Amino acid sequence: MASLGVIKSYEDGTFRPDGAVSREEAVTMVARLFPDFVDKPKEQYLTSYVDIDDRWSSDHLHAVIKAGLMRGFPDFTFRPEDPMLRRDAAMLVCKARFYTLPLSDAYYLSQY
Repeated sequence: MASLGVIKSYEDGTFRPDGAVSREEAVTMVARLFPDFVDKPKEQYLTSYVDIDDRWSSDHLHAVIKAGLMRGFPDFTFRPEDPMLRRDAAMLVCKARFYTLPLSDAYYLSQY
């Protein structure tokens, strides 16, 4: 994943494989893996969460949230520094992977 640019080292050049992955780190990895989410003008994906505009990952956060791949909390926060829960990571990757598939009945029926 590092050779693909999906995972990058921290500013000090280290990788921390035993450390918890934050919500913003997980979103950034998915956005790098599926770049179609961030290849749009920023105005197309601005969101109303109050705690992501000044983040290093704000473009990725806005794009992934706007695509509906992940949500914030009812208090209009995303809590980007919180640890990413395993269930949320699984949903994020699954939604990102199948985001571009057609969702019509005909598509699903044609698979059987």
